[in-house]
Amino acid sequence: MKKFLIATVAGTVTMLVLAGLFHGILVGDLLKQLMSEFPNSQQPPPMLAIGMAVLISGIMAHMYPKGYEGGSPFTEGFKFGAPIGLIMVLPLNLVLVGALGADSTFSMLDIPWHLIEQGVTGGVIGLVYSKVS
Repeated sequence: MKKFLIATVAGTVTMLVLAGLFHGILVGDLLKQLMSEFPNSQQPPPMLAIGMAVLISGIMAHMYPKGYEGGSPFTEGFKFGAPIGLIMVLPLNLVLVGALGADSTFSMLDIPWHLIEQGVTGGVIGLVYSKVS
C-alpha cells in the first residue's frame, strides 16, 4: 500500500508539472486561440485537472506492478504509460476534430505529447516501485 500511495503522489506531481509545461507554456497561446472558436467553452477549474491527475496516476500505480516483467523500471514504466496517454486523448481529439469541427493543429501536438507525458509518468511510477520498500 505504501508503494502504491507514493507512486500515485509521484505520478500526480509528474503529470501536473508536464501538463502545465505543455498546456500552459508550450501551446498555451494556441490553446486559447482554439478555445475562442467555441464561445461556450471555458478553462476547466484547477481542481478538475488535479482530480484527473490523481485518478489517472492512481490507476497507473495500481496497474504497473501487475504488468512489470523485469528490466529497467523507468523504461518498463514508460512503455506501460505511453499507450495509456494514447488511450486517454485519442478519442477526445477525434471527437473535437471530427464531430465538433475543431482545428486539428492542437490534436497533432496533443496526441504525441500525451505519449510522452504519460510515458514519463509511468516511468516515475516504475522508479517508485523499484526504490520504495
